[in-house]
Amino acid sequence: MKKIITVFYLVILFSSCTNTTSPETTPAPPIDEAAIAKISQQLVIDSFDELFSNLDSTKIRDYYTEDFLLLEHGVLWTNDSIVDFQRRSSQNPERAKRLNKIDFISTKVYEESVWMAYHNTATFWKEEEQVGEVYWLESAVAVKEEEGWRLEMLHSTYVNK
Repeated sequence: MKKIITVFYLVILFSSCTNTTSPETTPAPPIDEAAIAKISQQLVIDSFDELFSNLDSTKIRDYYTEDFLLLEHGVLWTNDSIVDFQRRSSQNPERAKRLNKIDFISTKVYEESVWMAYHNTATFWKEEEQVGEVYWLESAVAVKEEEGWRLEMLHSTYVNK
C-alpha cells in the first residue's frame, strides 16, 4: 500500500510540473522605423546614382526587385527597358553627366514595406556647363526581400518649373 501511495504522489508531482498550455510565442521585436526609413531612402538615392547617372546595369538587382516597375509620366519601365536605356545612353558620345538631388517629403515604414514620396531633380552637365535640369514628383515602394531591401515600384511625374 505504501508503494501505491508513493507512486500516486510521484504521478501528481510530475503531472503538476508539466506545461499543459500551448507554448507562448515570443513577440517579434519592434521594428526600428528610423533605421529602415534611412536604408530605404538611401536605396532610392543610390539607385538613381548607379542606374541613371552611372548607367551601371550590373547593379539593377542591388536596387530593384525582379518584378520592378517604374511608371514615369505615362510610360511603363521594367528592368529590361532600363537596361536597354542604359545601353543606348552609354553609347552616346554626347551624353551629359547627370547629378541627382532627392528631397524626401514623407516616408512611411511598415513591417515588410516602405512607402516614400520625394522631389527628384536631375541636373545635366557637359564639362563645366550645366546644360539642363529636370524635375519630378515621385513615390517609391521598397520591400524586404531575403537579400535585403529592394525597390519594387517607382511612380514619377514631370514637374514644370
